[in-house]
Amino acid sequence: MSCIHNGKPGRNLLKREGFAPSKLVDIFDAGPVIEAKVKEVRSISESQLAPVGKLLDHEPRSERMVLSNTHLDFRACFGHVRMEEGSALLSATAAEALEIGVGDLVRYVPAHPEGGKLSSHRN
Repeated sequence: MSCIHNGKPGRNLLKREGFAPSKLVDIFDAGPVIEAKVKEVRSISESQLAPVGKLLDHEPRSERMVLSNTHLDFRACFGHVRMEEGSALLSATAAEALEIGVGDLVRYVPAHPEGGKLSSHRN
């Protein structure tokens, strides 16, 4: 993946996720190429999978998460998950965005890696 010169916030985000510079240069924009092994990407290696146990009319109390379904028609959103007796409790709004329901699997991971929040800076 190439990061253009003014892409420092994006590069920093990817570094926190486990990506590192390579010795390659992107042939389209001449920018540096960064890469990672799948098992070393934080949002993949730290993600959890759980069946949806209950849909709530509010966001459960938890840190902000990135949620995704496990379908071929991939969907993801920000939301909150609370685990209870091995099942995930999440808002009906998040479930609707993911097109999942009670009994379906949800994958979730903290949105922010340990040691700092992801940058909210926008170019």
